[in-house]
Amino acid sequence: MYLLIESAGALVQQPLPADEGVIGSAADCAVSVAGSAPRHARFRVDGDALELEQLDAPLGVAGSAVAQHRLRPGTELALGEARLWLVREPDEVEVRLAKPAPQDAQAPTSGPAARLALLADMARTIGRDLDLAEVYARMLSLVARAIAPEHAALVQRESDGSLRILAAHSAAEQGGRPARPLQLSSTLVARVIERGEALLVADATSDAQTRGVRSIMRQRIRTVACVPYAVRGVVVGALYVDSRSKSLGGFEEADLDYLIALSHLGAAAAQSVKTVETLAKLEREVAELRGGAAAEIVGEAPATRKLRELLSKVARSSLPVLVAGERGTGKELAASAIHRSSERASAPFVAVNCAAIPESLTESAFFGHLRGAFTGAERDQPGYFRQADGGTLFLDEVADLRAGAQAALLRALQQGEVLPVGATTPVAVDVRVVCATNRDLAEAASRGEFRHDLLDRLEVLRIELPPLRERPDDIPLLAAHFAAGRVTRVSARALELLCAYRWPGNIRELRNVIERAAVLGDGETIWPEDLPPALRAANAADEHLASLESVERDHIIRVLRRTRGNITQAATILGVQRLTVYKKLDKYALDAADFKQG
Repeated sequence: MYLLIESAGALVQQPLPADEGVIGSAADCAVSVAGSAPRHARFRVDGDALELEQLDAPLGVAGSAVAQHRLRPGTELALGEARLWLVREPDEVEVRLAKPAPQDAQAPTSGPAARLALLADMARTIGRDLDLAEVYARMLSLVARAIAPEHAALVQRESDGSLRILAAHSAAEQGGRPARPLQLSSTLVARVIERGEALLVADATSDAQTRGVRSIMRQRIRTVACVPYAVRGVVVGALYVDSRSKSLGGFEEADLDYLIALSHLGAAAAQSVKTVETLAKLEREVAELRGGAAAEIVGEAPATRKLRELLSKVARSSLPVLVAGERGTGKELAASAIHRSSERASAPFVAVNCAAIPESLTESAFFGHLRGAFTGAERDQPGYFRQADGGTLFLDEVADLRAGAQAALLRALQQGEVLPVGATTPVAVDVRVVCATNRDLAEAASRGEFRHDLLDRLEVLRIELPPLRERPDDIPLLAAHFAAGRVTRVSARALELLCAYRWPGNIRELRNVIERAAVLGDGETIWPEDLPPALRAANAADEHLASLESVERDHIIRVLRRTRGNITQAATILGVQRLTVYKKLDKYALDAADFKQG
């Protein structure tokens, strides 16, 4: 007895390891099923059927939740987000996919020039911002347009030898009736993968290559073609097509050549996607090796150390978080640190500026839409929630959401699923929501501008980011951090001015000031005159009239800068002896060497 398990758009075939046991997503389950509850159900083999009884969660049968079910060969069972079928033998794979590859209504594209254009379309996907599911779907769409088989599939061989269907296509029957189940021969697929050679059978009723293959005879397959699917020269799967109808002719050598070329291009596109994902994962691992994501919060003030500790604690949970603070305090950096320190670090972090979403496009932006759902919807879009599935969705400026958007967001958070615009079936999502605001949401709720029930959902955990004026001890560290790689140092007097300033724009304003000074200043040091006039003026307004000694000290500093620390030239400009200059340097704790680099 074998189970066919479809989860996350992929299909895996595996034998039942025992006559009874537990099925679920936990590692110690006899049958592991991603997308189900940890210990979803207990199973027992009874003749040619499987008896199941719920443990952690109910069983899904024909859209209803039940506690017990007898699963027979060929019937379907839902366990959470996964679907299962029971089969007697591994030679045949048969399943209706929930998301078939896109199909085109037009007749197959014929002729070398037309097929070359389709291959060029596939080549253009290499390096584009797609996910693997989109690449696989594009491949089968181009198979349907060029060859028009009744069935097509892209199959991958797993490390244990089982076959996993990455994408599938079943042509609709005449009259618009539902497509027949996907049926393919794993015997032929395995043969192509083992030998690494393409297979073409124009007439399966007489060809020696299919003699004795039971699934060919049982499914009355009349013509079949299968080519290797190789990544970096290693065959990892196969691209398979077949037809059963007597009215269709057999596949030809030109069809086989087209499939071979498409398989190579599809593998290149898929590999480029995997490379990008690998690089992103390595970047996250490097950040973790450097001390964890929370270490990116620069500063040693007590408030900053407390913030880092709080971020690390919050990261260990999956509860919603509200990050509150003035503009420029680093709310997105804090949200990103929470994500990269959490168990979701390998999944996407999707940042959304709520203030930039037009109210009329809220549901499309958050939940996605289907092609043709409205004017301008030329292709399916997943939406922010599905882009962040398994990861973190960061909602910046959440207070700016309009009433309709607030209601839609609340519904998604309550139900754990979204309904794309134009769709009829909701899609389950697993997303941690972290939102940020510089406004008092409780006050906004009391005025009726923000929903109380949504605030309760978002503010399960709360983090307050202190303004920069409340942690002045961090200003020198932050200034050095922003100046790194641009200048060597920030002068003592410039630091005094920076620390005395109130920083209404907080860390963002400080970063802008340092970067501006590094670009517009001369030399390797940031001096007071390199800082914005408004900053210097604000500081000067708080100062008392300078003493004679401070005026003398400042004048000597200006001369030393002009002469780059040359004592002889400085003495000439000041009109004194070199010995007098040395005495003044000692009096004011100055070092001529500090001025030699400008």
